[in-house]
Amino acid sequence: MSSIIIKHNIQTEKINISFDTQNGSLSFPEVEIDIKTDIDFNELLIKLTEFIELNKSIDYEFIDEFKLLDNSSKIKLIKETLEEIYNNYNNHIIIDNTIEEKAVDDKEDDLPF
Repeated sequence: MSSIIIKHNIQTEKINISFDTQNGSLSFPEVEIDIKTDIDFNELLIKLTEFIELNKSIDYEFIDEFKLLDNSSKIKLIKETLEEIYNNYNNHIIIDNTIEEKAVDDKEDDLPF
């Protein structure tokens, strides 16, 4: 199972999030999280629900050219929250895959030959 690579470009007032499905299809549009005000993850969560149908896990990375993670507790908290979201997503995908594999194995056990 291949994964979706999510890259986060951290800037002073926003985080740009890009998606690479690694299957040659068109990439999903980039998501921008404004970090000047209250943080809204809704657009990102909607994207993740679309990814569930692809049945792929997520790999992620953070690009922090200006070392903002070292100097901003707010950005650091956002990063930790994003990591938690992705880890929960991956756990869901792994559990679903395990259940599907078990169902296939059970069906094969029922074959008469």
